[in-house]
Amino acid sequence: MSRLKRRKRLIIISFISILLSICAILYFFIIKDFLSQDPSRDDLIKEIGEHIILPKKEIPEILEISSQEVIDNQSFFQGATVGDIVLVYMNPGKAILYSRKQKKIINTGPIYLDWKKTDLSNI
Repeated sequence: MSRLKRRKRLIIISFISILLSICAILYFFIIKDFLSQDPSRDDLIKEIGEHIILPKKEIPEILEISSQEVIDNQSFFQGATVGDIVLVYMNPGKAILYSRKQKKIINTGPIYLDWKKTDLSNI
């Protein structure tokens, strides 16, 4: 009898473990992406996509220029103002500088960054 109870317990624990694993997989690969979609983000990408062909298989990092120092110190940002947007596509290694005020692309260019060592939060 004790052996039968242990076996039942093992089956129940295995079933619960599998169920929790499936829930975790669903969260990390499906639900998390669905919940993190920001309509304003999608609108911005669509707006920029009207001016240039964007990579389809990647969701870009979207950075807003918040410091005049960044603009003054790098040639890529020539013509930009605080509040302009930079789309960064890591796989094709492409950056797009866009002005929402002017509704036009200011600059595009390749990116060469070591993503593990680069802090993009100061842009």
